[in-house]
Amino acid sequence: MADASPARMKQDVVAEAGNLYEVTAANAAALVKPLQQAGFASVSPYGSTLHVLTREPQRLAETLQSLGVEAQVQERPMAMEDVFVHRVTQLEAAKAGKGAA
Repeated sequence: MADASPARMKQDVVAEAGNLYEVTAANAAALVKPLQQAGFASVSPYGSTLHVLTREPQRLAETLQSLGVEAQVQERPMAMEDVFVHRVTQLEAAKAGKGAA
């Protein structure tokens, strides 16, 4: 999985999926599916918050508001854990896509 320096791997994820935003809300884990259905492909639980990779933070905030959720959305620095989760999610999606064909 590791094919570059940590800094380069983080840059690659930002280039592919956008910056990392932390969503803090009551019962944040329940928002994973609604956010994915709204088109946010990279949404993952992170403790009591969510980590969302996106190029559209304003749309993220608007989507949360349209769901009736009071939430804070704050940009965060990417950690290697976020890179790992993104890569594993990509691999799982590719594998599921091949299995469906």
